[in-house]
Amino acid sequence: MKKCKIVKCAKCQIRDASPGSLYCEKCERGYYSSIDPLYSDNYPFKQFYRDELEHSDPIRALALLDDVLLIYQYYKTYKIYEPVLRGLTYQEEHEQAENYFYELFSNVLEERLGSIGAKFDPLSLKKQFNDFRDLLWHLNQQISDKPDSYVGVAEIKPILLFFKKLLRSKEINMSADFIDRLGYFFDPGSAIFILELFSEVAGSSDDAIRKFVRIAKTLKNTYRDELIRRVVNLPVVLLKPWVHQELAFSHWCRNNCKGIIEMATATGKTLVGLMAIQKLAADFEQNGKRGHVLIASHSRAILNQWK
Repeated sequence: MKKCKIVKCAKCQIRDASPGSLYCEKCERGYYSSIDPLYSDNYPFKQFYRDELEHSDPIRALALLDDVLLIYQYYKTYKIYEPVLRGLTYQEEHEQAENYFYELFSNVLEERLGSIGAKFDPLSLKKQFNDFRDLLWHLNQQISDKPDSYVGVAEIKPILLFFKKLLRSKEINMSADFIDRLGYFFDPGSAIFILELFSEVAGSSDDAIRKFVRIAKTLKNTYRDELIRRVVNLPVVLLKPWVHQELAFSHWCRNNCKGIIEMATATGKTLVGLMAIQKLAADFEQNGKRGHVLIASHSRAILNQWK
């Protein structure tokens, strides 16, 4: 007996097609359960463009497209939500939306970078944005324990902390204070957040965005499903040390990471201690080991400062 090959629905490409049909049962009924499978179930990208994007402000258009593509991503990954764009196939309509999204984002970002005199390669910038957007989706998947109950933004602090630690890496070494401000105003997984983040990072050097994305990709390839936990839990000093703190720390390192730091009151001994913890943690991580740090103090008030 010859077995029939089960094919995916030509429209949603998620569910199996009904016997003798190109579509699954749900898509045959249409989005509004109409008898006509296509008439009421049709909202192509061209119509969406005319209705919402053609005469819209670029930032508003970018935010709208971002939401549309995110809903489709959740639909493909978790089979939740109904896609906004609906044509003969969901994939074709959303590919058109994605192409326009990238074009719009590139134009806005290029204008931003040009206004601050930053040098950039448009093609390279597009690839970096694509890679970074994939990374954000990867992070959100790790953080969202229950994607089927997703509403708004879940657990944004780990993502913000992740970005701060990337910015404080040796290769970039820039202040990460602005991350909290961006996280307050924008969804950390949104295109507007990436736009503002890239604009800030580009202000430090011409190749800062490239370095930022490359470090993020390296960490993703190294830790994979453990990415957010490993990076967020790894001790990293988020404040930028003063010159005398850097000097004290370098002397301690040259002394085989041993010794006593003697500094005046309120000149930042605690921060130097945190820098030492960061170095030891990185060394242990590189060797696949874990360690413990003991904080001893003559008073509870001083001890609380370490918290």
